[in-house]
Amino acid sequence: MKTINRYLRVHIAAVGFEVDRVVDPILQMKADKVYIISKISDDRARPCVDEVLELLQDKLQLGENLIECKVEIYSLVENLNILARIFEKEDGNHIYVNCSGGSKIQGIAGMMACMMFDGFPYYVEPQEYLYIDEMHGPMTSGVKNILKLPDYKIEYPPEKLIDGLKILQKHPRGISKKNFIKELEEKELLTSTGKTLNSKYMLLKTNFITPMKNWNFINLEKLGRKFMVKITTDGKNALKIFSDKKNL
Repeated sequence: MKTINRYLRVHIAAVGFEVDRVVDPILQMKADKVYIISKISDDRARPCVDEVLELLQDKLQLGENLIECKVEIYSLVENLNILARIFEKEDGNHIYVNCSGGSKIQGIAGMMACMMFDGFPYYVEPQEYLYIDEMHGPMTSGVKNILKLPDYKIEYPPEKLIDGLKILQKHPRGISKKNFIKELEEKELLTSTGKTLNSKYMLLKTNFITPMKNWNFINLEKLGRKFMVKITTDGKNALKIFSDKKNL
């Protein structure tokens, strides 16, 4: 008899000063695997993170399928990077992202990741807000409602553009189009049936220069009689988000 491989229900949740808001939806939706996103350095929220991990392990017996990932919680780029890596690793599974925990930046990152990688974002409305000092634990209690958020789609850059940006990053002062073509050819990212340099320039423009400019990943700066291709801050951020997805 053939084994039927079903998808896993994977949940991702950033944890700040919350417990019920993180744990209850995961239990209700019977997660098979959970990623908890916490602050890269221990802080006052650490007791809440530890309680979340303990409750999930006790209730669901997830074993190695309960994973903690630490990031700088106020960096949009770092949060998008860790989310992109999780989505890459869990490709084929159903991925749910709790957008109500952690910092506001983490909520935004979670929503953006779902739009780019076809996840299921949700927001957890607490039963009660606890107006107590953060030092003493969770800021909310209970779960009143779990709201499905809109899942509009946004594009993310093709892999070949990310590979091209890796070349540009090695040339912070810019690289000539001719040398850019040479390095792209060496990495088999640009192949041309035409033998003339002009045909290669046209191919470079169509496949790399124009789309990279449209993404605001590069600037073209004139140096003497030639133009230098230079990576922008947006290009560097795209590399940080998308270039290391497989190394979780």
